[in-house]
Amino acid sequence: MDNMWKHGLQQYVLSLLKKKRIKSFLDIGCGYGKDLNYFKEQLGNTSGSRFVGIDKLERTISSACEKYSEDGLEFYTMDAANGLKFTDNLFDIVYSMNVMECIKDKFNHIKEIHRVLKPRGQVVYCHCDWDSVIYNGEDKERIKDILNKYCNWKQPWMDDADSWIGRRLWGLFNSTGLFSGEVRIFNIIETNYSEGSNGWDMVKEIGYMVEAGVITKDEYDRFVYDIEAVSRNGEYLYVRPIYIYSGIKI
Repeated sequence: MDNMWKHGLQQYVLSLLKKKRIKSFLDIGCGYGKDLNYFKEQLGNTSGSRFVGIDKLERTISSACEKYSEDGLEFYTMDAANGLKFTDNLFDIVYSMNVMECIKDKFNHIKEIHRVLKPRGQVVYCHCDWDSVIYNGEDKERIKDILNKYCNWKQPWMDDADSWIGRRLWGLFNSTGLFSGEVRIFNIIETNYSEGSNGWDMVKEIGYMVEAGVITKDEYDRFVYDIEAVSRNGEYLYVRPIYIYSGIKI
């Protein structure tokens, strides 16, 4: 998430929030707490406000608790797929980045979001549409094949995988009739392939498929060679579309 923030995504998400003075904010799938801390710095201007993060991975919650122990943030190990263990009408805003794909019963999850939001509370759900990610390269078929395998790879910590989840966000929320909202797209565009960039990080993540037996080392090496070749020639391009659903509780 840190690298995506460098492209102005944080400011864009912030601009979509209807309330600038809030008392309670929930980050579902908070990871190491970076996003939650940012939003508290920008929005935590009300006495007694609560900024709460949950994640199913205990190691990330432990790290977040240690890093932000003195910043007034709350972190809990919780699997959102099993329900949100909070009282009704508690939060002004429920936010999430790249979580919906991993949850099997998406409609029940949306109902839970609706339940814990205050009347007229706002949901802001962001997700990459993985099947729309673009790398420029010479061998189109190889790149398409590698990206297709990555998009549909259900990693051990995921209960579900859907490479079209970005484009599905609007329909998932709208079809419930629980929110009045809109969908937007924020494109992360890179023309520089270097360590720490989103495109570089994704190539590294794709490499984990070799260990998992999804692709061979030769397939991966050829893919990397292609990306590095277009980079050397000044033709590199990487695009990652982030779909953002913003809705008000009805």
